[in-house]
Amino acid sequence: MKLLYKHLFNVGFMASCLIAFSFASALPLSAYINQQYQQLLKSHQGLSLSINKYCQNPTSTAFSDTQKAFVATLHAWMQAQIIDAGPMKTQNLRWEFQFWPDKKNLIKRNVDTLLKQDTRITLKDVKQASVIAQGYSALEYALYELSWKDALHKHHCAYSQSVIAHLLERIKEITDHWSLNKHQEQLAVDPHKVDLVLNSAATHTELMHKKIALPLSKKNPYFVESWRSQQSFNNLTANLQALELLYLQVIKPWLLQNRQDPLKARQAGQLDTRIKDQFSDIYELLKQESSLYQLIQSKNTTTVVTLEKALKQLNRLFSEEIPQFLGVIIGFNANDGD
Repeated sequence: MKLLYKHLFNVGFMASCLIAFSFASALPLSAYINQQYQQLLKSHQGLSLSINKYCQNPTSTAFSDTQKAFVATLHAWMQAQIIDAGPMKTQNLRWEFQFWPDKKNLIKRNVDTLLKQDTRITLKDVKQASVIAQGYSALEYALYELSWKDALHKHHCAYSQSVIAHLLERIKEITDHWSLNKHQEQLAVDPHKVDLVLNSAATHTELMHKKIALPLSKKNPYFVESWRSQQSFNNLTANLQALELLYLQVIKPWLLQNRQDPLKARQAGQLDTRIKDQFSDIYELLKQESSLYQLIQSKNTTTVVTLEKALKQLNRLFSEEIPQFLGVIIGFNANDGD
């Protein structure tokens, strides 16, 4: 079933890419942003329905269904993660959605503290808690480190429902922000918004590289993103899909437009080929039977080292070569939190 899901998703994703590529000009940036957050909203609403169903009738099957809904929502978040603009940046919401890396196992400590309180956990409790206990990383702990029987604990459902409700409020705030005409008009003033797009892409590729480089360099499987749910490679695949879609729909038309100069046209074509090949190579490297957590834990890291180098090259393409070709100087990108 998991393989079928991935196959169907990839078929749908590639179809959308082909449709996007058929347009002569870049997709309006507001449309690209909206489609990412609308998909996250849809997936998260499905997760909300699933956890409510489990809490009304707590069975192992219902708990498993909730885990599957969580994975689908995590996938959608990994795609929306590329948009480093708007409320996500101005309100610094990234940590609120996901706390990673968790080098001191703070997620377990913070969630356990809430679960041990005497009174029923409410949405207000979650909002007042640390960001460590508010997002998908905390929810992953509640859904994967605790078994479905542990989840029968009197506070588990209240906590999980409150986290989901809190994130749903945040997602609606963001989708409302990008749906408002004034924000679409701001983007339309300069339809290219090259700086915003390339900075987001460069930050995104840097984060993708860090997701492999950090646990690899530290030789610590607990530094792997989403190690509890074993979704690290799937997370990177979703990150890569979002980046490829951004490239095809928004960036590539910029590379190829108005190239009357034969030399520039040839250089643009060569750069495009290298980018496509890099995407293809990374997709192949992400097709692993074992999870990243298992590979780091077993010290079987030959493929992981190759993947780290490939992601580093992808970052160089988006942070250096594409901006240089377009004549754009992008800002410093850093994914701190170490």
